[in-house]
Amino acid sequence: MRLSSLSPAIARTIALGVLAALPAYAAASPAFQPEAKKPLSPDAASLRDAATPPQNGPRGGGNDECGSPFIIAGSPVVLQQNANAATTGTAGQGNNACLAFGTRNINNDEWFLWRANASGVAVLRSCGGATMDTKAAVWDGTACPPTSIVACNDDACTTQSELAFVVFAGNAYLIQLGIFPGATPGTATWTLTGPATPEGTDSCVAGTIISGDSGTVATNTRNATNTPADVLPGVCGSSGNSPDIWYTYIASNCGVSTFSFCPAELGSSDYDTLLEVYTACAGSGGQRVVCNDDSCGLRSSVTFPTSSGVSYKIRVSGFNSNSGQGTLGWQLLPSAFLNGTDDCASGASITGSGALFTGNIFASNTPSDLPAGACFATSPDRWFTYTAAATGDATFSFCAPHRGCGSFDTVLAAYTICGGTQIVCTDDSCGLLSTIVVPVVVGNSYKIRLAGFNNTTGTGVLGWTAPPAPANNNCASATPVGNGTFNFTTIGATNDFPGTCGSSAASPDVWFRYTASCTGNATVTTCNLSGADTLLAAMTSCSGPELVCVDDFCGLQTTITFPVSGGQQYLVRVAGFANRTGSGQVRFSCLGPCPCNWNQDAFLNSQDFFDFLTSFFANNADYNTDGFTNSQDFFDFLSCFFIGCP
Repeated sequence: MRLSSLSPAIARTIALGVLAALPAYAAASPAFQPEAKKPLSPDAASLRDAATPPQNGPRGGGNDECGSPFIIAGSPVVLQQNANAATTGTAGQGNNACLAFGTRNINNDEWFLWRANASGVAVLRSCGGATMDTKAAVWDGTACPPTSIVACNDDACTTQSELAFVVFAGNAYLIQLGIFPGATPGTATWTLTGPATPEGTDSCVAGTIISGDSGTVATNTRNATNTPADVLPGVCGSSGNSPDIWYTYIASNCGVSTFSFCPAELGSSDYDTLLEVYTACAGSGGQRVVCNDDSCGLRSSVTFPTSSGVSYKIRVSGFNSNSGQGTLGWQLLPSAFLNGTDDCASGASITGSGALFTGNIFASNTPSDLPAGACFATSPDRWFTYTAAATGDATFSFCAPHRGCGSFDTVLAAYTICGGTQIVCTDDSCGLLSTIVVPVVVGNSYKIRLAGFNNTTGTGVLGWTAPPAPANNNCASATPVGNGTFNFTTIGATNDFPGTCGSSAASPDVWFRYTASCTGNATVTTCNLSGADTLLAAMTSCSGPELVCVDDFCGLQTTITFPVSGGQQYLVRVAGFANRTGSGQVRFSCLGPCPCNWNQDAFLNSQDFFDFLTSFFANNADYNTDGFTNSQDFFDFLSCFFIGCP
């Protein structure tokens, strides 16, 4: 029988049975009775526990009442008891399960509240952690005063205590720690160990594997570190540098899953948590799926679409470097909101890359949404409006490689506009599930239709992937270069800087980091090197400002010149006029005060002539920066060489 199927009443019976079966709990056995303890007569015990309960006067520490217990979470948990500061209240006293040596009471008691990290047997013990005579009880639920006892123990290891009791994941338990009536108060260290669960790891790459439609794991970030490369910029909850642990969740079914520290998913925590989900580790090109700081109080919860067999990286962290312990619970939701709309015109907006839960159940069909000859024209459908953030091929899919899945025979199609040209339509790509590849242009919108073969309906997760970006898509990843000619493409790029020329504030751009070979003027050009409508800008930092920005210099291509210091680095942005993209080459050169001092060694001599000839015959001697290496460069160089430099 599974523990999760047991009722609390049966669980309590089993728990007390476990106690009775362990020799350590045979408190009535002479072998386990300390000589210092003298049992009271039954009459005296009854009088002490019922007629004269402990006084309910001024209390001790903040958790001296069951109505204000210290919150603990996770497993194992260390509890510090200080009976010197505690007093004895009326709650939790006089229960028959606590009868030992003639008394049912627990004196100088403190209270803790714990939600079980999993279903199974938990153990609470002070053995070896105290010198005083401890006594403890565990109660089911949060009611104060408590009424449903789970376990109680006085002596299990000399005068210290140990309790083993059945728990259910997410269920709340009040823990009462105190001393045997009449014993001398002191301090004790207790350990509460819940059922074993997988431990998170300190590395995204080696994230502990978990699976299943639902489950719980104990988490602990107190001794964790942080690897900045694992966390993408823009993380929520100021948690970029917070200690973190990682899990790799392999989804078992197609749908929507919630991971949470909230009670609804059997979670709990003793600190201000944060949760993130990635498609893969950031260092491997993973993208953030979702991030949450506070969902239920200071505890976090994330909900995201999951596809059977697909892995997701779960980051457990804390707000602004907070750390602590908790129980992370998860479950596949029995139902979820169907994204998309029932008509083309109001198709739900999507962009970039992502995934969402959708389907065509409860959907209808509007014939005017489709052009003549459209595929599966009568099938119930749902619509999305995809706006391209980059130029290239965007992929939409219900197949697992694209983080999709489905429960029916899907159809996917793309259109220029509602009722416009059908760009592509596919029925089966991986089994009965569909994938389409759509050529897109940055800034343009496309209508994506989900339908079913022969009017079938169902649900699934639709994944989509934006065109891949160039390696130097971001300023921070600018390609390092020196003098020479280099390839570039802005196809698939995104925007990383609000340029001031050529209507390029939102234009896709790529970046180069140029190290100046001279002190003088650097020249960067695309003239005669590209067919795209390019613009160029230079700056010293990714945040600007621009040193220079030029759109058209030689037709639709561009040349910029800016002062540089030898050995210093400069950032060069290559973009297009008004969001246009394209490919080509860009050339970097540097001329000092004496441009015919070709090798920049501060001396004009025959070596400069020979070095120029070497560059000239390598077609890399555009001396006059007109975009060509030809005889005019040779004559212009000779003119300077024979005149000499100042």
